[in-house]
Amino acid sequence: MIEARRCLQQRIGPLANQAVRVPDMVDEAIPQERRDFYVYVIFRPSGHPCYVVKGRWQRAGHHAKFSHNRHLRSIYKMAGGDLPLVKVREGLTNSEACATEIAFISAIGRRDLGQGPLVNFTDGGEGTAGAVRSEKAKATSRATMSRLMSDPETKDRFLAAAKKTRSDAEYRQRASAIVKGRLANPEYYAKIVAHLASLSADPSVRAKLSAASKARMSTPEAKEAIAKVNRGKPLSDRAKTIISQKAIARHSDPEYLAVLSAAAKARFSDPVERARASRVTKIAMADPEVRLKMRESSARRWAAPGAREAASRAAKARHAERRIRRRPDLGF
Repeated sequence: MIEARRCLQQRIGPLANQAVRVPDMVDEAIPQERRDFYVYVIFRPSGHPCYVVKGRWQRAGHHAKFSHNRHLRSIYKMAGGDLPLVKVREGLTNSEACATEIAFISAIGRRDLGQGPLVNFTDGGEGTAGAVRSEKAKATSRATMSRLMSDPETKDRFLAAAKKTRSDAEYRQRASAIVKGRLANPEYYAKIVAHLASLSADPSVRAKLSAASKARMSTPEAKEAIAKVNRGKPLSDRAKTIISQKAIARHSDPEYLAVLSAAAKARFSDPVERARASRVTKIAMADPEVRLKMRESSARRWAAPGAREAASRAAKARHAERRIRRRPDLGF
């Protein structure tokens, strides 16, 4: 044990005597967390650290034997069922334990990344951040989940368990803090954006998303639930900029404009739809605030460079089309 502590001190240096700072965002998101977590390091018989993990209650006593990590189980078996361990932090909240685990794994280094002796498969903390999985492992996981989810009863059990977990306020706060922390990393954010863009480029994926969205929005209750969440929710300047840029890019595409025009003409050829749109417009324009917003929006559009010229060209094109349809040479 003395040799293990000496080896650990050489590996992590001053980190062993420093408090690991947890981001304020995480601290604030989970008020009054229980302080019954700890972080410990498991050692090989030679005294070299091989695994860093957070624990609670009596986990440290039997984790190595029943670990999901095959390398740790192998080390435990070869050592005859007895591996020394050192608790490096105690009396922590869950978020503090996650941050401490991440810090120690980073300081000591993972073997699969060629950075140190640890057999950890991830960077620590919640989830599987930093995990390195082979394509074979990914394909196996996908096949297993597809097989399980093909059974309606199993799928219903999965959904029920997920809904129960996500309905817990503490879980939602913790998950929200973790996601926000990850998205604050520009590299991670760029990776997620690129992945979503690649999915959206696949017609089959877009068709599935469209069908799922239409199914969700097919009931008035679902529409009201989504409207209730978004109603009055302010958009950040960054979100407004992104939405504006994407809208401008879409409306500069002639094919997209043609699709919009065809859809609008088909919609307004229905008397019922025209009457509904008229009612909605009258209700909206009866609100002074809505009228003020409309005037401000219109003023901004007309003040934009080239807006009047573009409107003039569009009006001339429409009038030319109407003259062609009237066929003055035929008398109508």
